[in-house]
Amino acid sequence: MVDLILCEDVPDMAVEPFVTFDWYVPVTVTWPRGLRLLDTPAYEQITWHNGILELKFHPTDGDLIELVLTFPNEIDVTDVPLMPSPIDLGPLSICRSDEERAAGEQNPLLVSAHRDYLVVRFAEQAVATWIGSDPVLVGRSAGGAVVSLCVRWTEEERNLVLHLSR
Repeated sequence: MVDLILCEDVPDMAVEPFVTFDWYVPVTVTWPRGLRLLDTPAYEQITWHNGILELKFHPTDGDLIELVLTFPNEIDVTDVPLMPSPIDLGPLSICRSDEERAAGEQNPLLVSAHRDYLVVRFAEQAVATWIGSDPVLVGRSAGGAVVSLCVRWTEEERNLVLHLSR
């Protein structure tokens, strides 16, 4: 399974991702660099219960170019807002870690619906700091690993995703 880190070298064309919520694919986060990609991206999939988190990476440099959450039927719902206090470092680039996981070791995947953000947590470590700027924030562990992403949503977008998760 894949571990994520912040890339050391942020490409000059790094810009904030955009987010779409819809009936077919509940949540898609796309970095504009991925839209210009002509090669087939590297693909990782994390499954849990009946849900799937798809991660697509640039085939050459390993930058995350798209994150797709499908069939999110196991969502922890809370009406408490997340209200993260992010450190804005400008546009971020997320990469695959070069470290290998032990055979059979899986990413735990937890999805939670706060009033203000959808949070996808794919590592056991706690979030020590949120970095980035809306609409997508990156949660980092105390050791610097990317352990979570959160996506700002409206009440209408939240209701759509929660309706689809039933």
